Amino acid sequence: MKRIAVDFDGVIMRRDGSHMPIKGAREGLNKLKRQGYDIAIHSTRALSNQGQEWIRAWMRRNAMPFDDITSRKVEADVYLDDKAQRFTDWTRVPYKPTVWDAYNAAKAELNHSSEE
Repeated sequence: MKRIAVDFDGVIMRRDGSHMPIKGAREGLNKLKRQGYDIAIHSTRALSNQGQEWIRAWMRRNAMPFDDITSRKVEADVYLDDKAQRFTDWTRVPYKPTVWDAYNAAKAELNHSSEE
């Protein structure tokens, strides 16, 4: 059986605090199920049993099919994630400055200034 791993927040449920499904999620998951996919929902919410049960109840309440809920990156044929970057090779990795890069640069500058 083919397996698809689907991120919960931002792919199935909106991230805006409304707890509303993302448009097309139910139809998309149902289509994947009809095509024979085993659907694994992954989320850091699932780190606890309580989090897993919350996702399970939300999925059932919104009539969305799933086979597994996990916090792990499970083996799958396809991964759907709103924050993913398709990897082709290391020359194409988008090394964009992050907030932490700016923080660490400012911290280093302050440390350097205080040593003078």
